Amino acid sequence: MAQNLSFHMKEELLWKELCDRFFETLPSHTGYEKSIRKSVVARLIGLLPFLANTECPMRDSLCNLTIFIFSYYGESRDLFRHSPLDDDEIFDRFLGIMSFTGGKGSIIDRGMSLIVLLVLNCYKKNASEDLTANRYNPLNSGCWDYSGLVEEFSLRVRKTPCRKMDRILKLESVPDIVMDC
Repeated sequence: MAQNLSFHMKEELLWKELCDRFFETLPSHTGYEKSIRKSVVARLIGLLPFLANTECPMRDSLCNLTIFIFSYYGESRDLFRHSPLDDDEIFDRFLGIMSFTGGKGSIIDRGMSLIVLLVLNCYKKNASEDLTANRYNPLNSGCWDYSGLVEEFSLRVRKTPCRKMDRILKLESVPDIVMDC
């Protein structure tokens, strides 16, 4: 228990340092600071290189976090929306947040699979709104099979237990996370 508590305290300090460094470097995003600091998705993306024990976790983390924040918050967001070009390989859209120098591949796959599940739930939630707005959604186009993909990526998460990652986001909590995709 003490070891888990210790990691939790380190995780909080690490997350604070990551956010502080990001906002020092890119002060134009300080309007989103509160939202970003509370974001489970940003936290998972930012801490994944540390969980996977990559060779340069701080650099990997800031690279991934910067791309995620640009794609999710602010003026450049529309440049990162899903398009038919992203349909063939589900991870194509996430390549910008997959900068890892080494590290434990199974932990990286688990974290990225959780992110895929979050995005799939977002696409499902937004399906009718996207149709009305004539916005591309891979579930509406029929390119992606929601149930099959959820099953596949849930299995990938379950295959590699990771209590430290579960402290950030448990598989069972994915449907409860509200995000915009």
